Amino acid sequence: MVQELIQLTQQLIAIASINPQATGQTNTPYGESRITTFIIDWLAAQDLNAQLQPVTSDRANVLSVAQGTDATKTLLLCSHTDTVETTGYQGDPFDPELRNDRVHGRGACDDKGSLATMMIAYRNRVKQSPLPVNLAFLATCDEEYGMTGSRYFAKNLPIPLTAAIFGEPTGLQIITAHKGAMRLRLTTHGKAVHSSMPHLGQNAITTMAKAVQIVETFAADRASLPPHPKLGHDTLALTTINGGDQPNIIPDVCQAQIDWRFLPHQSPQQSRDQLAATLAEQLNCHIDLDILDIFNAMETDENHPIVKKFTNAASPITHTPKTGAVLYATDASSFTHLNIPTLIFGPGHITEAHTTSEYVQTNQLENALKIYTAFLNKL
Repeated sequence: MVQELIQLTQQLIAIASINPQATGQTNTPYGESRITTFIIDWLAAQDLNAQLQPVTSDRANVLSVAQGTDATKTLLLCSHTDTVETTGYQGDPFDPELRNDRVHGRGACDDKGSLATMMIAYRNRVKQSPLPVNLAFLATCDEEYGMTGSRYFAKNLPIPLTAAIFGEPTGLQIITAHKGAMRLRLTTHGKAVHSSMPHLGQNAITTMAKAVQIVETFAADRASLPPHPKLGHDTLALTTINGGDQPNIIPDVCQAQIDWRFLPHQSPQQSRDQLAATLAEQLNCHIDLDILDIFNAMETDENHPIVKKFTNAASPITHTPKTGAVLYATDASSFTHLNIPTLIFGPGHITEAHTTSEYVQTNQLENALKIYTAFLNKL
């Protein structure tokens, strides 16, 4: 079984599936179409039903559902098929070499180790005794950029969901909470004139420089607010800035992007409004602060039965009953409106993800499969 898991992980890594959102390309090595075809064929070879769920004209999820005795309840297992770019990768990112008990390659850790583990755990449980509830497996597209795959699925549910587990590199820790992410665009305005007469215009970059200091102070002040018991404080970071067209024109527009990692039960809209009011008051001029996207924060009660069951399955292997939290967002963000318990769990460590020498340890794969198996056997 372990050898099969390693081989499946290698097969998935060998299928390039770089998220195409930043480049707009879908030809190899970009896009998820080749890996979704592989997953559908793999499921079919196991005599499991599988269907393609189109998300856009050229991107799709893969869904498989096994019927249980109680068809009104469904546990979802979900991992994503896309990876980040390979720029600077040491060696061939799509040659999944097994070295020193590590499977190397782009996506080994995030997220093809989790994907392979879920696929085998799903197949094994469906092939065993009758299921008390529906068990579903979902492979999503576009987790690394816009989460359009999980968003589409959660808004167009083909089955009623009662709980969901998301495969991510958690180092076998059971994650019950993560921060949300809000992307903002800050725009300052000015008056364009010839740069030899700057006094006749208004420099949008100069205004932005002041705005940056206000944002930095605003972000630092967040540390004085009551922290979340697991996630600490929310954070803001300026991540891009752009202004001016050419050296001899005073710029009339300057834009910056802000990445705001907010906490569960924190309103992104109210947080945005608070920052906008602070900027307007201190700058004493018109600025725009637009929300570009929001990925919801997630939190599941540690005392929920599914958390207890998963902890009981993991404890004999991990030797810790503690759950944790992560600072990044996941596909679980798309399911918060359903008010169902969600967990994040998988092999590999986030510090190994997206690196120029990405890998997943074989013992992490093996133990993740053992934990999933123990949990699913107790459904």
